[in-house]
Parts: sequence; C-alpha cells; structure tokens
Amino acid sequence: MQPQRGYTLVELMVALVLGLLLTAASLMIFLSTSQTYSAQKANSEIEKNGGTGLNYIIHKFRLIASNGGIVAHSLSTTESTTSNVNNDEITITYTVSQDRFDANRAHNQNGDGSQLMTCDGRILNANDNVRERYFVQNGGIFCQSTLNNQLSAGTQIVPNVDYFHVVLITQDNNSNFRKTNLAGVNGEAIVGLQMGVILHSDSAIQGATYLNNTNIVNVIDQNIQLRQIATHNLKQLFVQTIALRQ
Repeated sequence: MQPQRGYTLVELMVALVLGLLLTAASLMIFLSTSQTYSAQKANSEIEKNGGTGLNYIIHKFRLIASNGGIVAHSLSTTESTTSNVNNDEITITYTVSQDRFDANRAHNQNGDGSQLMTCDGRILNANDNVRERYFVQNGGIFCQSTLNNQLSAGTQIVPNVDYFHVVLITQDNNSNFRKTNLAGVNGEAIVGLQMGVILHSDSAIQGATYLNNTNIVNVIDQNIQLRQIATHNLKQLFVQTIALRQ
C-alpha cells in the first residue's frame, strides 16, 4: 500500500499566490468595466439633460433675429455657489408674427398653433409680445416669461449648471466685430451672441477628469475656476455661437 502524500508548504503558497493574482485581475476588470459604465452613464445624463435644454434656449434666442431684441444683459447679483465668477442673466423680447403663427399652425396636427409657447409653457398667439429672462437659480438655468404684461412664476430649462455666460457680438460700420455686454454696445449692430455653459452629471464617478476643481477653464472671455465640491461629477463645457442677423 502506497503512503498518501499531501501538498508541501511551498506548493500551497504557490497555489495561494496564483489564486490571489487571479482574484486581483478579475477585480481590476470589474472595476474598470464599472467605471467605464459610470462614465458613459454620466456623459449620457449631460447630453440628455443639458443638450435638450440648451438647444431650446438657442432656438429662443434666434427668435429675436426677426422681430425682437435684447433688453437686459448683466452679471447676476446672486453670488455663484459653484464658480469664482457670478453667472450671467439675459432678457430677450420678441413678437409672434402672423406669418410665423400661420406657418406653425399649418404644420400642427391639432391645427391650433399650440406648438408656439413661452419658455415656461404658455400658449402664444399671433402678435403676442413676449419677454423672457434667463438666469441661474437653484443650480439650473431658469426662464421667467412676461406675456402681454403678465409675469409667470418661471420654470427650469437646464439642470445641473455650474456656470452660465453670455456675450454679445457686435459689428460696426467698418465691419469690425467685437464681443461685449449690453452696456458696452456703442452704436454698433448686435449681430450675434455666444453662450457658454458648464454642466455636470447627476451621477458621481471616481476620477471624473473632463473638468475638475483645480483647473482654470476658459469660457469665451472668462477664466473660471470651479469651487470644490464633495462629489465627483462629470463636467463638460458647451459653447455655442448664435447668429441674430441673416
């Protein structure tokens, strides 16, 4: 009868080390996959929440090209809680033309023109006079409208905003362009504006480095440093130039 032989201490230690290496490799793959998923999810949140709202604001700003204007543009008097520079606020005005109302009604299945609304959802009719104020409040871009001298309570258009900045683009008689605020316009025509917005995701992820709290971020003509926050949210900068004249 052959005596039974067990594993030596060296063999057991080798097996243990190999097992630990396999476990560590599996854990690293899991963590990497999890972080990639979190980053994709956070990026999707920014695109979904911010993209839709910013496109809507751009659409509204373009309305002033045909029959409107900019009536107020300044730094907010409320200190920003997320950056070293206060956010901007801007107020636009426009009139709903009969041609625009009729064209919209022709493409509306209900036939009542209800697609034309103020930024906070009030239905517009032909020849309505609208004033809309865009500003940052409670961490988002809000809009408050005045329709035929009736002021609304306002509604949030874009959530998760760290910074909101708007500059006007002017052109003088010699076709020279410059960027300024409304107070700096000196007889030139306002031919466009630029909007810069820093957004963050709902979800926090470790190592979110698109924009972080130690970097100086250039937003059009401002150098912005985000304030330190506890969560590691993904942050992205969006800049859009909007023409106001054909």
